[in-house]
Amino acid sequence: MEKIIHTSGELFDLMLNSFLQHQMEQAEAETVAIIAELLNCNRVEAQVNRSRVLSGELFQRGKEIIQRRLSNEPWQYIFQRAYFRDLELKVTPSVLIPRPETELLVDFCVEFLPEHGSLLDLGTGSGAIALSVASERPDARVTACDISLDALAIARENAQCIAPQQVEFLHSDLFSQLDGRRFDMIAANLPYVTESEHAGLSPEVRDFEPVLALTSGPDGLDLIRQSIIQAPEHLTPGGSMIWEMSPPQTAIAVELIRQDVRYCAVELLNDYTNRNRFVIARLRGLNNY
Repeated sequence: MEKIIHTSGELFDLMLNSFLQHQMEQAEAETVAIIAELLNCNRVEAQVNRSRVLSGELFQRGKEIIQRRLSNEPWQYIFQRAYFRDLELKVTPSVLIPRPETELLVDFCVEFLPEHGSLLDLGTGSGAIALSVASERPDARVTACDISLDALAIARENAQCIAPQQVEFLHSDLFSQLDGRRFDMIAANLPYVTESEHAGLSPEVRDFEPVLALTSGPDGLDLIRQSIIQAPEHLTPGGSMIWEMSPPQTAIAVELIRQDVRYCAVELLNDYTNRNRFVIARLRGLNNY
């Protein structure tokens, strides 16, 4: 009996056509990403090298991945791998998949954190923010906390591969375990999805990503409000805090911050689509009172 030979091009076409038939958004980009992960090659090679012979086991795994993806499971969870800036991070359903917009938050931290300054990543999840700053600013002293022990386990595992001993991880509900500690900068990508919005999220997010890391009360601002109130006790004089949130929430957050006389210099930073995404505020220093 003649042995059936499968190629990477055959799997690519099978995957792409399956995704197109199910009207998957970005079907081609997803196919390229998945083939690259499956074959351990770069994305250009995944597109152009169509003659690579695949073992029967590898071809079968590719078919299984197609079915899992058609069931809305994100490919990052299938491979337990995501990419953020220059980092490769382990991700599981215990943590959110890092979003490209959050890279802009890291840009701000890397650029404006004082030399040898201290940073707190409030609600670290996979550790994407903390580990990016630690790897790009080795002079920085970085602390990361999360309420989820499962998330902290993933973040610590990522740290072992990226920045061993450079980041301190703490189990903390916001600032609950940080009494008396102050930081030059606090970065917060906290949950901000409203309870009603969660039901309408894409199945990839709604059914697979952790609700704890997504939602925060009826208007999505419960944790952000708490952090606005509590953060001044954990910032050094003149220290800055940056929050990521949904564009419609930024005006509410700015008003809350401006009502608190401990803050000054409130600013907005846009995302890649030129929408307000980040709110930045500074704690008044000795010369600002």
